[in-house]
Amino acid sequence: MVSQQSEANQQLLGLFRFWLAIGIVLLLMWGLVSQYQSQRYQAQITSMRALAALFAERAALVHGLWLSQNRPALIHETGRVYSLAQDNASTAAASVNARYVMSANGWPQGSAPGQAPGLACRQLWLQLLSVPLMLDGEPVVVSPLITSPGCEFRIGEAGFSYRFADGSVTTRGG
Repeated sequence: MVSQQSEANQQLLGLFRFWLAIGIVLLLMWGLVSQYQSQRYQAQITSMRALAALFAERAALVHGLWLSQNRPALIHETGRVYSLAQDNASTAAASVNARYVMSANGWPQGSAPGQAPGLACRQLWLQLLSVPLMLDGEPVVVSPLITSPGCEFRIGEAGFSYRFADGSVTTRGG
């Protein structure tokens, strides 16, 4: 009788240990996944901030061209652009032949007169940044601003907005 009780206790203890091990493994996996998602979110925020700074810099360069060319309605830019999309600096340069429609205050607002706002924003991203509308395997959501003429670029909560009126670039997220 005692041996049957002892054997039952051993089986119960083994079952308890098994489920405890499963629980610990699941807890560790949850911690790793949570940490990965947090790090990925921070990387997206950092990437979008860097792209916002580059976008603002390139928009300011086009604004400078507008000023130096006596404020035309269209700016044609030719030259070389260095892209963040390449790891090798020797292949990071690309030839650019861009055309920008300028706002009344001299900030780029598209690539063709009468262009739909969403398409104009996509073209601005591609021409000013020279990187595809993808970041970390996720598409960049591009939309016109609702509150004022401009564009919004985002991935999840991370992103930035650009206003045609004054060329301001505002980051959000994090």
